[in-house]
This record gives sequence, structure tokens and C-alpha cells, in this order.
Amino acid sequence: MERSKSQILYNFLQDDTFDHAETGIIGRVTDIRKQRQDNPFPDRYFIQRIEAQLGDWANDVEFNVGNTRIVEPRAVEFEVFPRTFECPSCGYLTQFNRSEMQSARNGTLRCEHDTCSHQFTAREQVQFVQVCKCGEIESLYIPENGEYQLNRSSRGLASSTLEGPGSESRQLSRNMGKCYQCEKSAQEQRVKVHSASSCFYPQRATFVNADREEIKRIQNNSQYQKNVLIDYLSADATSQPASANEALNDKIKQALDKIGQDIDEVEAAVDDVEKEREQQQEEVREFIEDAIPADQQAQLSEEIFEYQALDEDSKKAEVYSHTLEDLMERASSQTPQFSTGESATVYREDKLEEFLQTRDELGVSEVRLLENFPITTTIYGYSRLNYEPTNGTHLRKFSGEHGTEIYALTAEAEAVQFTLDPATVYEWLISLPFVEVDETVDTDDVHELRRWFLQKLTPWGDSSPIPRFDDITRENEVRHAVLTLLHSYSHVVINAIDALSGYSRDSLVEYLLPRPLSFVIYKRSDTDYSLGAIFTLIEDRFTDLAEQIRSEEAECLYDPVCQHEDGHACEGCLYVSNLSCQFSNHSLSRAPLYGGSYYDGDFNSYLETARDLAPN
Repeated sequence: MERSKSQILYNFLQDDTFDHAETGIIGRVTDIRKQRQDNPFPDRYFIQRIEAQLGDWANDVEFNVGNTRIVEPRAVEFEVFPRTFECPSCGYLTQFNRSEMQSARNGTLRCEHDTCSHQFTAREQVQFVQVCKCGEIESLYIPENGEYQLNRSSRGLASSTLEGPGSESRQLSRNMGKCYQCEKSAQEQRVKVHSASSCFYPQRATFVNADREEIKRIQNNSQYQKNVLIDYLSADATSQPASANEALNDKIKQALDKIGQDIDEVEAAVDDVEKEREQQQEEVREFIEDAIPADQQAQLSEEIFEYQALDEDSKKAEVYSHTLEDLMERASSQTPQFSTGESATVYREDKLEEFLQTRDELGVSEVRLLENFPITTTIYGYSRLNYEPTNGTHLRKFSGEHGTEIYALTAEAEAVQFTLDPATVYEWLISLPFVEVDETVDTDDVHELRRWFLQKLTPWGDSSPIPRFDDITRENEVRHAVLTLLHSYSHVVINAIDALSGYSRDSLVEYLLPRPLSFVIYKRSDTDYSLGAIFTLIEDRFTDLAEQIRSEEAECLYDPVCQHEDGHACEGCLYVSNLSCQFSNHSLSRAPLYGGSYYDGDFNSYLETARDLAPN
């Protein structure tokens, strides 16, 4: 069965069930045919990153580089499933095994009740399945073919029964025996409609710029890891000239002569600057070795590399991006038209000044539009009944001809990146009564602030600054407050884009870069198509977006229950689908943004702090 690659990745994965659009039959994907890659995925890098987020699955899942392949899906093969049918003539149920279904492909399936021989169609396929926490899924169990009828209760599936010979009646939920795979009892299994989300939870990991050569260097070279961090933490490191002679070319020398500056003095000053930079970089190197755990340096350098790759000069970068400042510069240089793809928008300088003021009042240092955000989505397994590794839930891997398979697809997405202003976040932390902050950091020095946040947000002995399957604890108050703020802000922006653009929030996905205080919201490639909706919203209606962030998201449909019992986060406000949220809707609260209580801590509003600190 041919399907688009993105549709396969999100809707037709191995062992998942689906409704066939043409025939109406229900099927289960048995195998996925693969696409040969011209540029193979970085298998080792992907596997190492995936292993870091596996969590505490009950079956202790491991991925081995030697027998795990990263593949791009092309097409799917499937079987008819569930294999239980309900006869419209006599009302009895018939269950077929796999071999009977396969032999009937060119023939017919008939009711097996003694007095009936009805020929089944797709409409008579029973949608119910039995699902186990170990990952098994089976057709609804029928004790004896042709002897039981299904009695659907008006009170729901849990009250429905199987009516057998005589007066025998069995509740569906108690009809199951032990799971043949893990031998769990019927109490550990559930009867579900096959299309229920709890029947199949895909587990995913996402990567930015995964096809770049530098990825291999970050993975294997500890010195390169340090250099990436030094570049991020050192002032003007990326713009440093190759040599003093290059900086002092003939034109600069002539200009210095005109203004009466001595060339020798300038060259000496350049030498002093270079020495100061070298000393600063050495201090940064010592800071990294002392303050960042050795086992965290690789992951941290990957995160910083991804962040910096989105900020490169568009003439040489894989990602084409521009900020509100870029638009301002073009307006100031009397180049009022800025093209993005096939669209163009006219900008007035006064309008852009309003946008920049609005941005500052949101506590954001940069808003960046990414025209071709290079996101690689990988699906490495699935669970059933629980999305998270709780209550004995297992993670199941995908299997192929040569061992374990991880399905991956790279797409260029339309995206917007928000980076919180570190000085505003620092001042907000100082205002919180339950957070102790050393007030010696120079908030005018962005690199000093970066060093401070990297140290505070990097946990010792943990694999990630934000747990994927649990809330951030208050063991480190700064980390708890900042990352709850960042993650919640990301969800608020998703909701605001949903309210004002052509995209639904289910089509939007977050990608957090926690330690640079940044997040990206991008459009899923398999959902509704509306070219330029995010760009148009940011470029033309940024003040409307800001107002949506400030006001609409401050309240929840379920307040005051959400405020006082759910910690300012629930389905009515911040929760989004698991495909949209990188951290399974954990560590979320409106309290850091708008003020209120969360985890027994009283938060001042970050947005009010930002508005007070914003320059007029």
C-alpha cells in the first residue's frame, strides 16, 4: 500500500491498526518497505541520543548500533485485523485465525454458525481488540465460534457483554485469559476500539541539522565539543578575524591616516584585544571543565550546536532565517520589500519599531523566522495503554529483516524560534520569594549570563535538563522555575498560533533548546497545508500574537479547579497532543508566566516583569 512518507511515519507504523480508506477494511501494518538513502542517517549519533531518553521502561530496552538500522519508510504491507466478524443475519460472532484470513484473500469468509452461511464484508468486522501493557494486541476473544453474540450496552464498552448458550453472559472486560506473550492476567489487559489512541503510542525523538558533517565531530571529538561551548560563551568569538593583518587592510589603514590615528598604536591595540580574547577563552575552557559534568559535555555541545546553527549567516547556512531586527535593518536602508519564498510583504520602519518594543515586553530577546527548518523525526518504538513507562508498561521496538529498525524522515518545515531574554529571566528569578539567586551577575554581559544559566540548568547525573516522563523537581529551584517557564511559554505560543493562523495546534510541534533558553515551533509535514501562515502571522500581526499570549492564555476554561488543583495546567489550557509536546505535557504551569502557585511556590508573573523592564 503506497502512502506518503510522512503519513507512514505518523499514521501507518508497524503493528499499528488503521481503517483502509478505499475498502473499509480494518488492517494492521505488518511490514514497512524502506527507501534507499543517498545520504545515510548518522546511525550511531541517533541511537546514542535515543538511548538518553528511553526512561525506565519495565522491559529495559536497549538499542545496539551493530544490529539497529535507521531507515526511511516508503510503503506498507498489512493484514486484515481484527479477525472477528459479526453476522448481520444470525447475530453470532465468528473468529478466524491468520492462516484462514490469508487463504480467504481470493475467496470468501462465511459465518460459521450452524444455521447460517452469510458471506462477510468489511462492514461486519468487529472493531474491538484486546490490548496488553506488554505491547500485544489481539482480536476480541470468542470462546466458541458461532455460539456467542455481542450485546452492546448503552452505558459503554465496559458494560457490554458476550451472550452465550443458555443464559451465559460474559463481560467483555473479564472475557480475556492470560496474555500469551507475557502471561499477564485479564486484569492487566483492556478491551478497546482498535482506533483508540491508547492502543498505540509511538515513541519519537527529533533532531536538527542531522545531516551536517559537524555532527560526527561532536559525537566523537571531546575537544570539538569544548570548542562549540567556548564559541557560545566567549564574546565575539564567531566574528574574530583570522589575523591582525587581515583586519588592518589597506583601506582601513588609509581611513586611519585620514582621521589622524597612528597605525602602530592601532596594531598594538588589536594585539591587546587578541590577547584578551585568548585569556577569556582559556577562562571559559576552565569553567566548562569545572562546572559542566564530563558526561554532560557531549549532550550540551549538541544542544548548543543546534542552537547556533539556526543563527548562522543565511548565505552559508543550511537554514535560511531572519529576525525582526533583520526586517528593521532592511526598512532602515530603504529596502521595504522582503521576500520569503514566493510571498513578499511591505514593512514600515515605525511598524517594525512597534514589533521590537512588543518583543521586549514579552521578555524575548529574539524572534527568528526559519523558512526551511531541517527537522528529522525518528520513531523508535511504541507502547500500549500508557504513553509513559508507568505501571509495568513495555516499550516495543520495530523489527525488520536485518534486526531492529528505527523509522526516520527529514523534512524542511516552516518554523518560528523564540529565545527568552536572559537578563529578564535573571531579574525575574531574583523577584521569586522561594529562589535564592546570587545577585553578582552582570546582566549587561550576555556571555556571563550564558555561563550562569548553563551551569544552573545542567543537572549532575541526569541525561537531560528536562525529564521526559516526569515533572522537574524543586531540588534545584532555578532549574525548576526557568525550565517550567520555558516549556509553558512554548505551549502558550502554540495555542496563540492556533488561535490566529491557519494552523491547528495539533499540526504544530515544539522543539526545546533548554539551556540557551530557546524553543522552536514548527509545522508538521503530514498535516493541513497552509504555506506561509506562521510567517504572515509574525511579520504582519506580531502585536496581535503578543496580545493573545498576554491575555487569552492567562485564563483556563476549568478555573478555579485548574488553578488550585492542577497547578495551572490541564487539557483546557496548556496540554497539547503527545506528538506536539516534546516532554509529554510534564513541567507545565501558567503560574510562571502569569503569576500564581505551582508546586507550593508562589510565582510572580514573568510577563509583568518583562513589561516593567522593557525600554520605552
